[in-house]
Amino acid sequence: MLPAGGPPDRAVSDAGVLEPMTPKQRQQVSTAFQQARRGTAATVSPSEMQAMRQSAQSARGTPQHTVERSMTSKSSPDLGGRHATTVGRPRKSQIYVALYDYKARTENEMSFRKGDHLNVISNDNENWWQAQHADTKEVGWIPSNYVAPMQSLDKEPWYHGRIPRTTAEFLLSNGIDGSFLVRESQSSPGEYSISMRYDGKVFHYRVSKGPAGVYVAQDKPFPALGDLINYYRKNSDGLVHVLRHPVKKKKKAAVVDVAADEWEIDRSTIKMGRKLGAGQYGEVYEGVWTAHQRRIAVKTLKEGSMDVKDFLKEANVMKKLKHENLVQLIGICTRETPLFIITEFMPRGNLLDYLRNQDAQKEIDPTAMMYIAAQVASGMAYLEQHNYIHRDLAARNCLVGENLTVKLADFGLARLLQVEDPYTAKEGSKFPIKWTAPESLSFNRFTIKSDVWAFGICLWEIATLGSTPYPGMDLYTVLDRLDAGYRMPRPEGCPAEVYQLMRDCWQQDPNDRPAFKDIRRRLESMYADGSTIEEEVSKTLTLDKGAKMVLPDSLPEVDAEDEDLTPAANTNLVKTTQSAPVTRAVTDDDRKQTVAMTKSLFKTAHHVMRSHDQIDVPHTLQLLIADTKQMVDFVSVFARDDKHGSLAASLASLEEQMLLLQHLAAQHQGTDRVVHAVRELARRAKGVCDNMRPQESAT
Repeated sequence: MLPAGGPPDRAVSDAGVLEPMTPKQRQQVSTAFQQARRGTAATVSPSEMQAMRQSAQSARGTPQHTVERSMTSKSSPDLGGRHATTVGRPRKSQIYVALYDYKARTENEMSFRKGDHLNVISNDNENWWQAQHADTKEVGWIPSNYVAPMQSLDKEPWYHGRIPRTTAEFLLSNGIDGSFLVRESQSSPGEYSISMRYDGKVFHYRVSKGPAGVYVAQDKPFPALGDLINYYRKNSDGLVHVLRHPVKKKKKAAVVDVAADEWEIDRSTIKMGRKLGAGQYGEVYEGVWTAHQRRIAVKTLKEGSMDVKDFLKEANVMKKLKHENLVQLIGICTRETPLFIITEFMPRGNLLDYLRNQDAQKEIDPTAMMYIAAQVASGMAYLEQHNYIHRDLAARNCLVGENLTVKLADFGLARLLQVEDPYTAKEGSKFPIKWTAPESLSFNRFTIKSDVWAFGICLWEIATLGSTPYPGMDLYTVLDRLDAGYRMPRPEGCPAEVYQLMRDCWQQDPNDRPAFKDIRRRLESMYADGSTIEEEVSKTLTLDKGAKMVLPDSLPEVDAEDEDLTPAANTNLVKTTQSAPVTRAVTDDDRKQTVAMTKSLFKTAHHVMRSHDQIDVPHTLQLLIADTKQMVDFVSVFARDDKHGSLAASLASLEEQMLLLQHLAAQHQGTDRVVHAVRELARRAKGVCDNMRPQESAT
């Protein structure tokens, strides 16, 4: 038997209403159908669209196929409780697994728990699928991005999908030894990497494919990625540590409430809350969309402040754009004044205020800064790819959500460009001078390259925790200085490579500025995990992609009298502090700390040379340079008080070799030369360790 209100097999009215239905149900579908034809419907749910298609087909005499079900069945999420349910001619069902808990918000939706098995019986709609619970046999509508096929990697707690390396490093920044995740390559879809934190650093391992299966070490292949991960969760076998703690995924997926082509929202379902801010053309409020109990942001148009068409241009731009680093449009209210643009709510506010917040600054370490900047660049790369310009890129126009998610907002000045054509602003248009490129100030001409200039300013804001650009200068002075070729100096403590990226964005000739896709790639290749942004070591190393390192002779061994360090001992290595005395005599504890540092350096050096075909070589070299810099800084305190000069000489030799290694890598010198430099670096580090002895035993 079909449940009451199930799909019929014939049409009985010109309006396309299907029997059997109650008069109230018939009126609801008819009204929705007419509203959709006029373009006035507030929302059209998946099942309403299905009913409309069925009624249109029935009116043309197209037979409908029905399926008998002896189970509880539900209509789509937006039908307000009507139980017209199953789809015509269902496809072969497929078993999916729930990725998150979901609590039904209406009687038409189905609740489920993470790990539940769901039999999807209709996936015609992109965002909402009809499914049957494998255990309870209940049928209802589920959000499609809350489930994954049984064989999908998405169901694995350690799999984070296609995320950049900077995101992986940020997610691992507070982890403990053995914390790990698996990610898909952004540049090479279908290829995977394992990212693991150990000894305060993040190591990246490529997972390769071969005839025998997938592998990290070529002599140990596995049938599938899951088998490989399970093995390395029990055995380190060449990795620096076993894979122990899967990192929690970045965030739960958002439920899409409105169909992609329906934007008008019933104003009565919007409950306004506190004011978040105000501008020249209106105000922004926090609110709740009561129809779905969802927190939202409501942007209003101040009456008489600008043309309605111009206000709605922002919404029209947002309708076309969908990216994880762009604020998502939810809907608009245009039938009454004031007009509303409804977007997702970002709880931490705009990026500028966040950077300036003293409590937030405790969270913003160098890794977080790179993560923020990379997300802004990712959103801009998406606009670049689709030929849009933002024209108002600044920290104040980026919003911050949970888990330090950053999204571009304020598309009021955004424009779609024809390829290679600049946009000329209207006469009298206002621009934020300190963020605007010289050619835009002089000729009102905007391209994606003028957005690149603004990104350089935004990057400066991030590096200075929200300082105002061109400090101490009024706008007229800024204009004069820019005309004379002035560029802001490197912020205090800013890594050299980050500042070089700023300068590249500020090239006078727009054609000399990098593309956003290249900016994003450069940011994602930077690594920062120090306690302060002053730690600019390992920021300039790059090697040709696919570079191979030949295994050299074995590295020199540390004194045999010293025991091997345990992972726990590695985590306790003493870091250089600003409070260290100018000079100091070497003690036994100092000697032990130097030995520990040397062993840590050796471990990384061995790793980069013996595992070169499985690891991210440039990144691991960066870690080696960081280890060396830490050792140099620590030992330099004692070298100044070295009576025999041997410690000072060996330290100078080590520092010289460290700089040479940086130079060779940055200049893309041959792999063999880099390998030789790594081996020589380790040899000189041993020389420093040998000379780092208490004075009474150094005779």
